[in-house]
Amino acid sequence: MSGRYSHVTEAMLQEVEDLLTGFWEIAIQQRAALSPRSAVPMLDAPLTAYRDKGVISLAGRVARRA
Repeated sequence: MSGRYSHVTEAMLQEVEDLLTGFWEIAIQQRAALSPRSAVPMLDAPLTAYRDKGVISLAGRVARRA
C-alpha cells in the first residue's frame, strides 16, 4: 500500500489486515463444511480447529465492516 499511497496509516493497514483475516476465517469455515481434513498440511492445520469444535468465527466482524 505504501508504494501506491503516501498517506497510509497504521490504522488503515490494521483495517486491511482485519478484513483479510476475516475473509480467511470465512474461507476456512466454508472449507471445513465441505471436508474437515486436507492432504495439504498448510490447509489441514487451520481445519483442525473446526474438527475440534468450539471455534469462534470472525465472520461477523467482516459482515459488520462491509
